[in-house]
Amino acid sequence: MFLANFNSTDPQKPSFFEMFAQQQLTSTMKPALKYVFSVLSIRNRRWEWAEKYNDEIFHSIQYLVERYYLKNYEGSFAENFYNLRRVPEVLEKTTEQITPKTGLNSSQIRSSLFFLVIVPYLKSKLDKLYQKYSHHNYFNQNNSSVDSIVGELYIENEIEQPKEKISWKLFIFKLLVTGYPFFHGFYESLRFIYQILYMHDYINYYNWFLHFQRIDVKRFSLRDLMTQQQKLQAKRERLFSRFQKKTIINLIIKFFIHMYHFTFDYSPFILPLLIFLFRFTEWWYSEHAELSQPQLPIPPPPSEPRLSVDSLPERN
Repeated sequence: MFLANFNSTDPQKPSFFEMFAQQQLTSTMKPALKYVFSVLSIRNRRWEWAEKYNDEIFHSIQYLVERYYLKNYEGSFAENFYNLRRVPEVLEKTTEQITPKTGLNSSQIRSSLFFLVIVPYLKSKLDKLYQKYSHHNYFNQNNSSVDSIVGELYIENEIEQPKEKISWKLFIFKLLVTGYPFFHGFYESLRFIYQILYMHDYINYYNWFLHFQRIDVKRFSLRDLMTQQQKLQAKRERLFSRFQKKTIINLIIKFFIHMYHFTFDYSPFILPLLIFLFRFTEWWYSEHAELSQPQLPIPPPPSEPRLSVDSLPERN
């Protein structure tokens, strides 16, 4: 089977490369959006707030997109892009066996959103805080110098705080600088171990997030895709049945509902296309700006220097 795991016997189990690709898909969108905001802020100062809060904007959009796909397609945005879905496991009390279950309930959707959106957002914020304060190397300094470092942090932010709050800030600063590298190492090591075990088919979970939720990721079969489309079509028909009367308000509501579904359904194609168009227009205008600049004439070469007679050396 194409891109299959080494020892996998389940045809619906995604390969390691499929899971790795869908994981990288979301991580590549964030730098692209940050680049767009940085270019816009350079050209117009009104967009500086977007560059400053690009993490919050990206994860807010990600929350809406992931929620839509989890409710309608039983998987995240990246998983659906690779025709994957989430299958929760249920422990049967009578037989004490774990059996797969179709569909995600509301609690499983909330937990999936927490691990898909909230945890990466908090992790990125901790990474930035550590990168910001780690240059204050206090490991070879005494406590008084550490107090002065924390005081400098308040001076930089133009904040006047009492000594009690400074001591609390000092404790957080020490905990972040000393403890975060161990947390980051544990976090990345655990993810790496799960990936190795998944690749060799020792476990069915690509990461510990899915293991904690007891959720498997499976491939969509042709029958699953047809069943899902029928359920989705029936769900939307029930929604449109509420606005059967031909009035202007109902037509407007139907139009916005159609646009809502169209935007999210085709977002795997719309988002990369928008990023490509943005990069293309930026390149186009930069090339034309260089060509439109006035070409100044090349100045003539300087004339040969003239030596004075007195400057020549005397001959014997």
